[in-house]
Amino acid sequence: MSKEKEEQTSEPPVEHDFTWDKDCWTLIYKNYNPKKVQLRECLCTVGNGIFATRGASEESSFDGVNYPGTYIVGGYNKNDTDISGQMVSTEDMVNFPNWLPLTFRIVSEKESSGSNSWFSIDKEGSNLQAYRLELDLKNGVLNRKITVKDESGRITSINSRRFVNMHTTTPHLAGIQYDITPENWEGEIQIRSSLDGSVENKGVARYSQLNNKHLKVMAKGKIEKEGIFLQATTIQSRFEVCEAARTRCFVKGKRLENVNSQIVEEEEKIHEIFTLEIKKKQTVNVEKIVSLHTHRDRGSLETKEACLAHLFWAPCFEDILKVSSLKWCSLWDICDMVVETNTDTNKGLEQITTRVHIYHLLTVVSLNTLGYDCGAPARGLHGESYHMHIFWDELFILPFYTLRIPQLTKTLLIYRYTRLAMAKYLAQEKGFEGALFPWQSGSLGIEESQKIHLNPLSGKWDPDSSSLQRHVSLAIAFNIFRYYGTTKDFYFMEKYGSEMIIEICRFWASCSTLNKETGRYEIKGVMGPDEYHEHYDEDESKSGLNNNCYTNVMVVWLMIKALKMLKSDLRPTYRKSLMNSFEITKDEMSLWEDITKKMTVIFHEDGIWSQFEGYEKLEELDWTGYRKKYNNIERLDRILKSEGISPNKFKLSKQADVCMLFYLLTSKELSTIFYSLGYPFPTDIIQRNIYYYLARTSHGSTLSKLVFSSILQPYDTGLAFDLFRQALQSDIDDLQGTTGEGIHMGLMGGTLNTLATKYAGVDTSRDLLHVKPHLPPALSKISFSMEFRGVCVRVSVDHKQVKVEAERQNFLFFVRGVLCICKGGKPTTFSLKETEVNAQGKKKVEKEEKEREEEKEGQCEDKCHVCAKKYEDGKTCALCGISQCEDCPMG
Repeated sequence: MSKEKEEQTSEPPVEHDFTWDKDCWTLIYKNYNPKKVQLRECLCTVGNGIFATRGASEESSFDGVNYPGTYIVGGYNKNDTDISGQMVSTEDMVNFPNWLPLTFRIVSEKESSGSNSWFSIDKEGSNLQAYRLELDLKNGVLNRKITVKDESGRITSINSRRFVNMHTTTPHLAGIQYDITPENWEGEIQIRSSLDGSVENKGVARYSQLNNKHLKVMAKGKIEKEGIFLQATTIQSRFEVCEAARTRCFVKGKRLENVNSQIVEEEEKIHEIFTLEIKKKQTVNVEKIVSLHTHRDRGSLETKEACLAHLFWAPCFEDILKVSSLKWCSLWDICDMVVETNTDTNKGLEQITTRVHIYHLLTVVSLNTLGYDCGAPARGLHGESYHMHIFWDELFILPFYTLRIPQLTKTLLIYRYTRLAMAKYLAQEKGFEGALFPWQSGSLGIEESQKIHLNPLSGKWDPDSSSLQRHVSLAIAFNIFRYYGTTKDFYFMEKYGSEMIIEICRFWASCSTLNKETGRYEIKGVMGPDEYHEHYDEDESKSGLNNNCYTNVMVVWLMIKALKMLKSDLRPTYRKSLMNSFEITKDEMSLWEDITKKMTVIFHEDGIWSQFEGYEKLEELDWTGYRKKYNNIERLDRILKSEGISPNKFKLSKQADVCMLFYLLTSKELSTIFYSLGYPFPTDIIQRNIYYYLARTSHGSTLSKLVFSSILQPYDTGLAFDLFRQALQSDIDDLQGTTGEGIHMGLMGGTLNTLATKYAGVDTSRDLLHVKPHLPPALSKISFSMEFRGVCVRVSVDHKQVKVEAERQNFLFFVRGVLCICKGGKPTTFSLKETEVNAQGKKKVEKEEKEREEEKEGQCEDKCHVCAKKYEDGKTCALCGISQCEDCPMG
């Protein structure tokens, strides 16, 4: 173990290409870098939980450097593509018409070419004299200030502001303010405001061979009163959208009423062009207000009519921005996390990054999302990677909302419930009972995983077995129980949650086959979270692996929770109705009970939990050699396949697999499960497993370092926090080189959950709130608001004390196992030193009482000293197999 620990080294420091203000509310880029444009477009996305638009410049179009994109929740479309004679069907979240285009040209002087071109930043940025891009996180506004110089030496300053309205009554509005100032020239200019329906899904290079044309423009034209509109629909799914734009020009706050304007139509675009005179040093303010509606919007029957009506009544840019900013401020009151550090190097980095993560989670799912039929795409509404599908990443995403705005978690879980029928059909198709939720989910809830995928290193299309990651159903179940534990939302559990839990249990029960030789249940033909191992190397004809440890143990956990739910958690009247409605028999519950006692777990000879059956026999990889050869080996699967070598041959992992158990379940939960199964649970087994698998993990997923940073905290605080910092910076610094294709929502939600539940130590799974801080030395303070069982609570933790403020009178909670009370709704501070002394005193008293009891009896108790289970035969513990007096303190 010590050798494996020594091989874990820190990553070299990252040079950041961004900075931030002293209050850590503004993300700032001070220079133009064409290689970083798409990354910044992603990180500067503005959105409101219904639609989001990447931070592309107003003058840009897709050209290999820039990639404008607008995405709407639930806006999917499916296309077929012939790949080497095989028909590949892919459903994508569609890049909808681009509402951003706004530019100008100088027409007072003719160039040698005969006319001036419309302004845009050239690919290398050579026409830029100054550049500054700022994302105002607090108000949800993207600001840009540039100065440009054309070939004739004319210098122009351009300032722009952009937002998507967060206010819940008018979430279909967005706005741009675009200011043009000639610094050393004057004359006639034209301003062009456009709506572009020619866009395609071209944001991911490795999808370029797929059919990416999803939109058909149905209508476009001039609005009678003012402005232009464009109406389009997706080709297959008939998802209809209408955009309308109203553009006005101002000088010194006064609208230019008699500006000459004309409408120019192209096949899939429409432009409104304004011609006016501009003076040297005089600023023309251009205001573009956009209304975006779909056929799914509430309160409207006809898309175009609703779109034009909202645009007609829309106030000016500043007025819309004001109400949007107020809504953002109210969200920050609920969702902000204050993170203070003990270092002067890059001071504020953890704080600005934390707020960047919160901001982006709220652009994808916000109060505007309530009631919408949508999930949380793994890559947000920020880019097209993974086709913007919904994965198991919700396991990491949903806790952020559950702690702060649990109604949003409920909305996302109901997305799964709405597709329960499809999950049952998928299970039947595979020959199982119950519900099998797909690994990749989109609009319908069928399996959207590709059968083949492109390896960008080899250029080959390889078979894709990722749909065998059936543990996604376990993630859904875990989210249901976590939501219920935090909220005690009986209505949700009885109307939605319990049915999903029952059907998921039925699926896993039908997957579990009893091995007559071992007397234990087995689950075969699945993939774990690892993803590098798809099948046994000696038999490529059969996909999947047997007895994946994570899957098997989580199935046992699920059935224990489900049985408890059916026996005691639900209200008696509903419990009886549920049993009858879903025909839950005693035999079925007995089967689940039997599985919780007889599930297979495979062990190495030294007691390490085998990731799957046969893992111990695999070859060790030359990690040092591959790191030396390739430097970055995070995507080892692609590297090995490009060399003609199968990853299935080696002991390696893309991300935490077995170790996910330690991320999700407590030591107490795991020991209970293993004793129930009749397996040993040595006190050092968690630590040994962590270091064993950490040494064999390439961290090919952004989630990997996040998970290991969390589970390493009790054993190596320094390494744990180093991994956490890398996870925290993964997207903002684009450590994996893929953030331009979309944020990693699981990573962002996971880092925030680590701060709240691991470092601040908040536990909402029990009847009272528990706070057990484990702040790493590098952090000096964490404070945040949360909601527990309908009570708003403010928690602040440092190395000396815990401060709690609750809106309810006499709010009871625990700090490090000591019962505390927050009286009168006022902030109450508790010394960690005092609570630790009290807790130790309590344990000391309990220990002394136990010793006196043993002395009194003068012999061993008739129960195991490890698991406290009474001996059934007077000689051997039924759970852990330890004989009476063996290794006993009294022996």
